[in-house]
Order: sequence, then structure tokens, then C-alpha cells
Amino acid sequence: MKELNGLIQKENLTILGSIIKINRMNQNMSQQALSEGICVPSYLSKIENGEVVPSLEMIRLLFGELSIVYQDGVEFLQETRNQLELFFEELNLNGFIKSGEIFKQLEHNEEQLIHSPLIIDYYMAKLAFYCGRKEQDQYMSAKKTIQYVEGLLNRVQKHRFHFYEAINLYIIEKNLKRSKDELMLAQQSMETGHLYYFLANVEYKLGSYYGAVIYAEKALHYYLEEVNIINVSLTHQFQGLLIYQLGTKDLYERFFEKSISYAKKINRNDILLSTQILYTYILIKEKNANATEQLKQISSIVLTDEAQSEFKSYLFLLELLHANWKGHKSEKYMDVGSQSPFFQSLYHTYEELFATNTVSKEAYQELKDLYEKIGHQNLFCDCLLDDLWISYVENNRLYKQAYLKLKKDRM
Repeated sequence: MKELNGLIQKENLTILGSIIKINRMNQNMSQQALSEGICVPSYLSKIENGEVVPSLEMIRLLFGELSIVYQDGVEFLQETRNQLELFFEELNLNGFIKSGEIFKQLEHNEEQLIHSPLIIDYYMAKLAFYCGRKEQDQYMSAKKTIQYVEGLLNRVQKHRFHFYEAINLYIIEKNLKRSKDELMLAQQSMETGHLYYFLANVEYKLGSYYGAVIYAEKALHYYLEEVNIINVSLTHQFQGLLIYQLGTKDLYERFFEKSISYAKKINRNDILLSTQILYTYILIKEKNANATEQLKQISSIVLTDEAQSEFKSYLFLLELLHANWKGHKSEKYMDVGSQSPFFQSLYHTYEELFATNTVSKEAYQELKDLYEKIGHQNLFCDCLLDDLWISYVENNRLYKQAYLKLKKDRM
């Protein structure tokens, strides 16, 4: 029982409560069943809520009923804490591959972790990992488990719980209003760059560009404090788009150029390309001569850096748009049929637009449906769909439908 001594210290009562309650709920055991022969259910409830200090013997009996083998080895805890810290750090820096590798190691040790002081932090990592992914059963399982002990969460854990729920609502359910509500709850516990960046994105999606500008500026402030240069670059990219959408066409270029400069400094070709692609699209729309030079730069990276091959589809589409602006016939650099269904639909929709000066309802709806199935969406494709929708509405004079759609989005 010596290893349980720490659990009867006042500062560790929330740990004890979370271990007992989560393991009990995971085993579908009632308080009545667990407490039988050990204590009254009301006393067990107080233990689970971190309100009382039970005896060592009572902890031993409760753990025995739940088959909990308490894990508090110094080496195990130190190593796991380092893994959890690195996992969230990688997520914060958009290191999704590395964070995925770390989480798989954590998940491999799940049985030990749910019997340890790190039980809540593990489930928070699980929530973060499966947030916005197709494996929604895993996400919902982690969410449900954390809700069991929501009253025991510390400030950082509360922030993460509401933040990742907001992102899941944003990506999976496309529920902007509820996503914003969760972000505001996350804000009550902590303010971070990511919090304000996603608030800016939600406002942008809702059509509140001025609100998005304010939140993007706050995101930039916190990212600079966090020395998160990757997301400083991405925020400048977003600001460039917002300034353009607000009609300040003499300023947007400097924001994109700042984003490009930061991406080059940290040698991140993926961020550099995502910025240049969005920037070039706007330049093409504005018939700006700088589009030609930006297109050359994108091509030089995409066609020489195999790691950035995912951007070839976007390069091909920009070539098509640029050629149409110039009144030239676009050369095909790749086989459209070999691309994703979404890109094929996107390409053929633009072919239809260039040939007939309009977009059919069927083409737009197919494109929209395919886009919503994509797990990871981006600002460039958002702009493409928005512009195609405007073209569809204007050419078919569907102004009432457009008004109703905007009203629904804002609700």
C-alpha cells in the first residue's frame, strides 16, 4: 500500500477521484455496486469528486474491485509527461505527423495510463488526436470519459476540452455557432494563439470579416508571445485574405509577403506554397502582373520538391485560371483523371464556367458535396467554392436563395 500514500494527500484528491470514477464508468459499474461492502454510495461520490480523504485501506479495496494496478513509477511518469508535453507542443506547431507518432506510443500504454495520475491528460490527448478525424467513435468515447470528471479538470484541461470540442464541431459537424460557443468557453480558462485563430476562422465563415480581423490580430499577438513562427506565417496569410475580402486592395499584398517571408525563414515549403497558392489566386482574379512571377515560384518548388507533390493539383488549376485570364489555351501538366474526385469535379466545373460563362446547379452541388467529405479543408478551396457559388447565383439570378443561405449560415 506504500505506493498509494500520495493519493491521500489533499492536493492529489482530484487524481484519486478521476482514477476511480473513470475506471468505474468504463466498466459500466454503478456507485452502489462498487461501494457495496466498502462504504456507503454517498461517501464514494465524495471520493470521486475529490471532497474527502479516504483511508489507505479503502483505496486498496476500491482499486481491488476495479482491478486497478496503480502506476506511479518515477521513470514511467517522467517519460509519459515528456511525451504528453511534446504531443501538445507538436500539435501547437502543426506537427501532425510527429504528434501522431507520439500518440500511438501513448495509446499503446493506455492500460497503464488509465491506472496512473496522468489519466485525465491521456484522455485529453486522445480527444485532441481524434478531433476532426473520421474515427468519431474514438473521439466521442474520449469526450464522454472526460465529461465524467469535468468538475475535476484544471485550467489547462478545461481550455483544451472546450477548444478541441470546438474544432470538432467546426470540422466534422460544420456547426459554426456551437463551435464559437465552445471557443468562448475555452477562452474563460486560457487565451492562446490557436484559440483566437479559430475564432477568426469561425467569424470569417459566418461572414463577419471585421470580427475575423480583430481575432486574427489577437491570434498574431499570442503567437508572437509563444514564439510560434509557423502560425505567425499562417496568420499573416489569413490576414491577407481578410484585407482583400474587405476591399482594401492596396494592403493585402504586404500581408501575403510577410507570410511568405516567415515561411522562407523557417524553411517550411508547405506553408510557403499554401500562402503563395492563395496569393496567386487573388492576383489572377485581380489581373495583377505579379501573378506570373508567383506562379513560376510555385512551379519551381512543386516540380522539384517531391515532398510537396500534394500541391501539384493546385498548381495545375492555377495554370488553367492564369491561361484563361491571358486568353491562352492551358497546357495540361498532369492527367486530371488521376487526381482526387474533388479535384476532378473542380477542374471540370471551371471548364464549364469558361465554356458557357455559367455554373450549373448540378456541378456546383457535386463539387460542394465532395468538398465536405474532405477531412482537411483550406482557405484556397474555400475561396474557390465561394467564388463559384457567387457565379452560380449571379448567372442564375438566384438572389433570394443566396440571401436565405447567408441568413442560415449566420444563424
